Amino acid sequence: MAVVNRSYLSGWSLFALRLVVGGGFIAHAYTKLSRGPDAFAAVLQALLVPVPHIMAWLTILVELVGGLKIAPVAQK
Repeated sequence: MAVVNRSYLSGWSLFALRLVVGGGFIAHAYTKLSRGPDAFAAVLQALLVPVPHIMAWLTILVELVGGLKIAPVAQK
């Protein structure tokens, strides 16, 4: 059996990483929602993304749910 030697602060590095990444996802989803999904759909349409309105909502949903799942607040 191997002995794992971890310092007290090593556990906090994952907390900080998850906080930054999850917060970033949530912030981007909030920005898209605050400007309106139609504005983001217009950007997607300019980029020639198929079905831009559906993709806009799907992107917002994935960013919001993904951010909540990654962020440490959503954990036990």
